[in-house]
Amino acid sequence: MRSRYKGWPRLLFTALVLLFLGSGCTGFPVYEQQQVVEGAYDAETRYDMETLAGALSGSVQSWENPDQIIKRKILERIEGRYGAQIAGLVDQYYGQEISNRIRTYAQDVAPAWLLSLPSALDIVDKQLKRVDVQTSVLLAEQPDGSFKATQLWNGISVFRAPSCRDEGGLSCEQIQISIQDLLDAEYPIDLVNTEFSGNLAGDTLSMASHEVRFNYGRLALYLMTNLVLPDKPGAGLQLRDVVLGAINCRGLAGRLAGEDDVLGWTILGVEVGVSFNELLGSCEDGVFGMVNGFIDQFNVPLKMNLSGSLTLLDDDYDGTIDQLVTRDLGGDVNASLITGQSAEGPVSGQLIGFRVGALPDDGVVVDDETTDIDDGVVIFDNGEE
Repeated sequence: MRSRYKGWPRLLFTALVLLFLGSGCTGFPVYEQQQVVEGAYDAETRYDMETLAGALSGSVQSWENPDQIIKRKILERIEGRYGAQIAGLVDQYYGQEISNRIRTYAQDVAPAWLLSLPSALDIVDKQLKRVDVQTSVLLAEQPDGSFKATQLWNGISVFRAPSCRDEGGLSCEQIQISIQDLLDAEYPIDLVNTEFSGNLAGDTLSMASHEVRFNYGRLALYLMTNLVLPDKPGAGLQLRDVVLGAINCRGLAGRLAGEDDVLGWTILGVEVGVSFNELLGSCEDGVFGMVNGFIDQFNVPLKMNLSGSLTLLDDDYDGTIDQLVTRDLGGDVNASLITGQSAEGPVSGQLIGFRVGALPDDGVVVDDETTDIDDGVVIFDNGEE
């Protein structure tokens, strides 16, 4: 994501802004008459959702190991051809051997990430405690003197190592995700632009209660797959294709069938056999079922109800508002989990916004085509409050 604030000492600047707010000072004076509030602002909002910590890893069922689901698909084929009694005896006497052979093969050929998705989910769960959303804020005055604000989402970022931010680090790496990335994802994330109304009183614009919605689970899935598949090849290649290639069902079927191309036994005088092609189909069905069953659990809509107030700052005494700052965003958050339960509790946030093209072009700020309202700007700088 491009930032038009090249070289801007944002950490120092934001610290000063927050110092002003904390001491009751609002920066440079805001003109009470003929002040210009309307316009477009590049902004970033940090949502702190500690209340949702553990919600995903506590509700999403564990990634089922390939040996169990593939063995089950093989037994289903045997039951369909020879009946439940024969299938039960195969499971009783040979089920563990089948699982062991599948597991041994998978461990020999599959990458480490294949069996580590549950641990990756735990990391993502912690990452989503604090989400930074880059937006374009459009402020328009209404006939009655109130203001309507429209927030257009441009991107999302999270801390790669949540513990870094929790420990107070100021140089924590963030994962930057553009809206186009989310729309082009294998499982697109629905993002609804936000609107709120407000009334102006001096240098403060109130923010009436408003909703922010997005699919929390899909964002977690996006982060998880890109965390465990950092070199995922091909823009159109889907997770199930990657998993299928990693397990190599054709090789596994050959290992199970052996030279005779049949996995078979004699049980109660009955010749029981599963062919190479049936083993191949069982493996592929198992992998698709394993991936789809896991992914289906990541449909977790989230709703935040927020309110607060924006402090308006005029940096150069010209009567035009240059910045929007608030630390008092607050409200409640509710996430609908796949278990039918919900995770809910308080949510807090803070917002910093800069009028598009408002900062002086002194060689530090670059006011070129990247100031277009569609460009996201990363304002919170790696752990900065």
